[in-house]
Formats: sequence, C-alpha cells, structure tokens
Amino acid sequence: FLDITPYVKANNNTLAVRLNNLTQMSRWYPGAGLYRNVHIITKNKTHIPIWGVQITTPKVREDLAEIVIKTEYVANNPKEKLEFRTEILDPQGQKVATMHSVLVSSTSFDNTVEQTTTIKSPQLWDIGKPFLYKAVTKLYEGDTVKDEVTTTFGVRSIELKPNDGLYLNGRKIKIQGVCMHHDLGPLGAAVNESAIRRQIQIMQDMGVNAIRTSHNMPAPEYVRVADEMGMLLAVESFDEWAIPKVENGYHLYFKDWAEKDLTNLVKHYRNNPSVLMWFIGNEVEEQSVESGSQVARYLQDI
Repeated sequence: FLDITPYVKANNNTLAVRLNNLTQMSRWYPGAGLYRNVHIITKNKTHIPIWGVQITTPKVREDLAEIVIKTEYVANNPKEKLEFRTEILDPQGQKVATMHSVLVSSTSFDNTVEQTTTIKSPQLWDIGKPFLYKAVTKLYEGDTVKDEVTTTFGVRSIELKPNDGLYLNGRKIKIQGVCMHHDLGPLGAAVNESAIRRQIQIMQDMGVNAIRTSHNMPAPEYVRVADEMGMLLAVESFDEWAIPKVENGYHLYFKDWAEKDLTNLVKHYRNNPSVLMWFIGNEVEEQSVESGSQVARYLQDI
C-alpha cells in the first residue's frame, strides 16, 4: 500500500503505474505485469486509515467471547466532536453487539479509540468450520458520516504451550501443512479466485490443515478464501534479505522497504482468523553470517 496523495497533487491528478519486469528477480516464476488487483481508495480528510481497525478476542469460551476493537483515525478538525459506532454481525448476518464511543476533542494525527464488548454463545472459527463475524465501524464528525469500514474476523483462541503443543480453541492440534507458491500452476501468477478455491479444496481433501505462503506475501484473495474455507495459514514475508540470492532480488529494496512491507503485511492480515503465524524469511543467506541474528531480531520486533 502506497499513499499517492502527494504524487497526484503534484502531477495534476494524473496517476501513472509503471512496471519493470527484470530477469533474475526470483528463484521461481514470480509473474509479470499486474498479476494482483490494484485499487485506488479515496477518503475524506477525517477518516479511518487503510488497515486501521484491529480486532482481537482475548477471552474465548463456549458461553462468551470478549471482543476488543482498536480503531485508528485521522481527525481533520481537532475541535469537532467525533463518534464511533460499531455493530457486530454474526455469520447469519444478525446484529449481536453494538458499541458507541464519543470523543469531544482530539489531536489531528495518529489517534486510536478502543471499544470492548462481548458475544454470547459465539460460533468459533476453526479448521473446516469457517464461522466469520463482521464489524461495521462508522466514523461521524458532528452529525456527518465521514468513513465506514467493514472488518471480517473470526472468534478463536490460539495457544502454544512449551513442551506440549499447539492449541486451537482449547483443542490440541497437529499441523499437517504444505508449502504453496503463489502461482497457480499452468494458469500463472495472476489472481484467480476459482483456482485458489480449487487448490485449497484439493489440499483439504488430502488432509492438509495449514498452508505456508512460500516464499512471499500472499494475495488478499488467498487469505480471504482461507478464512472462508477454514484453512490455517503461515504467512511468509521474504525469500531474501540484504544478502542477494539472485541478481535483481529483494536485496535491492530490503534496506528501504523491509520495515514498511512487513508492517503492512501484519496490519493487512492481523484480523484474518486463518493466519496462525508469521514468517520473517525463508532460507536467507544471513543465517550463515554472524550479523544475521541482528537482522532476524529487527524483523521479529517489527
């Protein structure tokens, strides 16, 4: 995600997208051209930033689930009253909770409001049981709606117990996983939702319950389909850090873009119930040098 506002203003509201597909950019077929969907998102000056809503479920029981929603916002007029109204809809589309927060005044940048509620007898997201809730958040400036964001999430708990194992919703599970590159075989790298669903269904028929997105960040459609089909994901970030594997690989951008790219990855998919864990790299050359642990810790901290 890039904020293009300064560029557009400086170029008479004209936006150009240019692609430079070089050789030796990856160790596998990365795709060429615009192989994922591109969107231009317009917002009011008072708004909820892209990926500005974070939803967690810190308490999950059969009879009750606690829902915590943190919403970032940008206020154009710090003296204007702001209201946040959030409705939670269950998998059947029925309203199960509402939240209302009022801010009399705010600063003009980088603010967050937190809302908490409970859901009685929640339907838990689980492997092969993709129950999904929606949170609809509306931001009012005075009496005017300035932004509306719908966030899909699942109610589920994850716990990793040392010397014991992985627990999903209080049930011990074993990961039966596969590694999948983002291309779709002979169809190529362009996002094709029908092919993604077919691919995940074949994996489920084999007994797979988790997929590692080898070796790069997955398309939004892939993560959404995993949510909808009840497939766990291990979301991978980079195949290359600062030490090159191929001539025109990510090492050319790592210093300037790693923090931004990794931050965007986490913010983009932090609400998706299919996401079980995050990976910071794959077979990177830094694992063979003394300074590699420092780079790993840098990415881990992000």
